[in-house]
Amino acid sequence: MHLSLLGRLWPTPIKARRKAVDKLGELLGELHDVFVMRALLAADGEPLGPPEDTKLLRRLLKRSEKSLSKACLTEAADLFGDSPKRSARKLARKARDDLAAPHEEAKAA
Repeated sequence: MHLSLLGRLWPTPIKARRKAVDKLGELLGELHDVFVMRALLAADGEPLGPPEDTKLLRRLLKRSEKSLSKACLTEAADLFGDSPKRSARKLARKARDDLAAPHEEAKAA
């Protein structure tokens, strides 16, 4: 939501970050789906069938969980790897550059 608000004011740098946040959200949603399926497989009453019938599904879900967890951590590190101070400095630098560009163009004309 914060990126949506900032994007209206300052679309250039926010657009790429918004795409990365959306990608991470999709990956986290898929990982949640895997957790739900694994919980159903482990539930009392075996709603998805007995363990001998769901062995392959369990293996595939475990493999998917491992892969998705790794991808989520990688994406999150890319998005949130900087300290808050460093992120604020980067954002301020980009804002100064964007604000200075129209002023410098006016001087040149």
